[in-house]
Amino acid sequence: MNARIYYRVSTEEEQDTRLQQAACQEWCKLRGYAVVREYQDEGYSRDSDPGSRPGFASLMEDIQPGEVIVVYHRDRLGTGIALALLERDLKTLGVRTENTKGAGNGETLED
Repeated sequence: MNARIYYRVSTEEEQDTRLQQAACQEWCKLRGYAVVREYQDEGYSRDSDPGSRPGFASLMEDIQPGEVIVVYHRDRLGTGIALALLERDLKTLGVRTENTKGAGNGETLED
């Protein structure tokens, strides 16, 4: 399965994406996913309009049915109703989202 990885950091405390990169790349490796491309946004909060993030916008233009988007944590994509709507729309397009923390993947009691 093809995977596209998305990283986002929002504050000075989250200075770079190395932790996210390592976790997402390991996630893909363990599942046998072929990483097609990696996308990144720096300086955008989780509450920012996803469409205003250049890396996220490129991801949405590039994603194909049958692929999976892998993120470190679900909040890298967004929060609340915006996240729920995004995941619904992606599912309708045949795109899955997975995160290395397991929440939302059907792998924890939180799901």
